[in-house]
Amino acid sequence: MIEEESLSNSALDDVKEPTDLRELYEEKPLFKGLKDYKGELLFGSTLLILLYRWNLQPVNVILIVMLVFWSSIRLLSTTKLFSSNTELSGKSSRIRSAKITGLLLSVILTFLIISSLIFLNVSPQTGGDPVMFDSQNFEEGAFQNLEEFSDGNSSWWGTLGEYMVSDSKRAPTTVLPTKEYQSLEPNGGEISITWFGHSTILIETANVTIITDPLFGEDNTDPLFFGPSPFPYQHSYSLSELPKIDYVFISHDHYDHLDMDTITELQ
Repeated sequence: MIEEESLSNSALDDVKEPTDLRELYEEKPLFKGLKDYKGELLFGSTLLILLYRWNLQPVNVILIVMLVFWSSIRLLSTTKLFSSNTELSGKSSRIRSAKITGLLLSVILTFLIISSLIFLNVSPQTGGDPVMFDSQNFEEGAFQNLEEFSDGNSSWWGTLGEYMVSDSKRAPTTVLPTKEYQSLEPNGGEISITWFGHSTILIETANVTIITDPLFGEDNTDPLFFGPSPFPYQHSYSLSELPKIDYVFISHDHYDHLDMDTITELQ
C-alpha cells in the first residue's frame, strides 16, 4: 500500500509539473526570443528594402507599424501580466496573448481618442464654430455646391492603389518651377494677382491688399509633428517679402488652409 501510494503521488507530481509543457510555454526575454526568428527577420528586412526600391513606402510604413505592435506584445509577454502558474496549457497561453493584445489595442485607442478630444477642444488650429451667412450656398451649417460635382470614373480604392504604388500620385517628383515674388505696385484701377500655390492668393490694388488662406510655414503643414511638408519650390516665399496686408480671408479651417504660425505672424 505504501509503494502504491508513493507511486500514485509521484504520478500526480508529474501531472502537476509537466517539464516539457512548462518549457514549451515558458516566457522568453524579448531579445533572446528574437534569436528564434532569424529567418523571419532576414526575410522581413529584405522585403522592406525591396519595397523601398519599388517605391512602395506606404506599404513599408504599414509593415513597420505591425512590427512595432508585435514587438510590444512580445515585450509585455515577458512580464507577469495576466500570467498564472497553474495555467500551462496551449489554450491558456493563447488566452493570455489575446488579453495582452486587447489591452495594447485599448491603450492605443484610448490615447488616440483622448489626444484628439484635447486637440479639437484646445488647439486654435481647428478654428471656431461656423456662423450663419446670408448666402444661397450656405445650408445646414456649411457651404454647399450649387452645381452637382462629379469626379468622373475615379474610385476610392483606385485612388488608394495609385497612392500606394506611385510617387507622382503622392507628391511631385521634382522641384516645382516658380518665379520670384515682385510687387507690381498697381496704380489707379489696376489689380495685381499673385498665386503662391494651393489657395494662397495675394490681391493688390492701389488702396487695399488682400490675401486668401495664407500658408507660408516651412515645416510640416498639419497638426502632427510627422505630417506632410510643403512641396519643394524653386523659390521660397515669406511674409516679410509681402506688402502690408489689409485683409485676410480664410475659406475653412483645414490644416492646408489655416496655418496658425502664419496667422500669428500676421497678427
